[in-house]
Amino acid sequence: MKKIFLFALCALSVLALNAQKSTFVSQDNLDKVQANASKDANWPKFEKIFSVDLSAGKTKEGAWQMKGGNLVSVSENEPLFINKSSDQFALAFEFTAEEDAEGFIFVRAPNGDVSKALKIRIGAKHVGGKTGKLGSLIDAVEVKDDAKLDEPKDGKWVRVLVSVEGGNLRVAGTHRISGYYRDRSFATYDLADVAKVTGQEIPADGDFGIVATKGVLKFKQMQFTQF
Repeated sequence: MKKIFLFALCALSVLALNAQKSTFVSQDNLDKVQANASKDANWPKFEKIFSVDLSAGKTKEGAWQMKGGNLVSVSENEPLFINKSSDQFALAFEFTAEEDAEGFIFVRAPNGDVSKALKIRIGAKHVGGKTGKLGSLIDAVEVKDDAKLDEPKDGKWVRVLVSVEGGNLRVAGTHRISGYYRDRSFATYDLADVAKVTGQEIPADGDFGIVATKGVLKFKQMQFTQF
């Protein structure tokens, strides 16, 4: 019995170690968050982007503009590539949308080929179909309710945080990393599982950014961190 107990204890220790390695926030900081002491947590530092100009990205001239401090889509189906490392990162922002506007955040676009990227649905409202909810992976996986992405009704701004950590893509209805971990309200897409569902290999790396496929999308408070 003693040997069984020691074996179980070792197994739990290994699981705890693996769980700690799988996140960019230390276990000590997670404990602080769970104890409502997040003010002392050493969170990754975010960099504001697209608050003044388009220098943090590249796109077709005139396809995206800065208006009143907001990033605004002008042309449909013209990607805005974000000029930041796309390996391990988090992108936080708030968005709103005109009536019936649709688009997506894309990650892992190999050599800039957005058609082969993973696409996270954003827009004015949830639409029909298996992957019609905001936060779903378009043509791939339906989002779980954990993401808690609201519809931007009546001009409401919706908070979103997208992160790529190891083999996981996560989507959360927040724009603060502390809230992301405190509330644990995020949808996790295991990229290996997504590959099985779609029957397509997920690129190991690639570009990321935004596309408005219909209508006008607006963004503010966009921030990026690499980890």
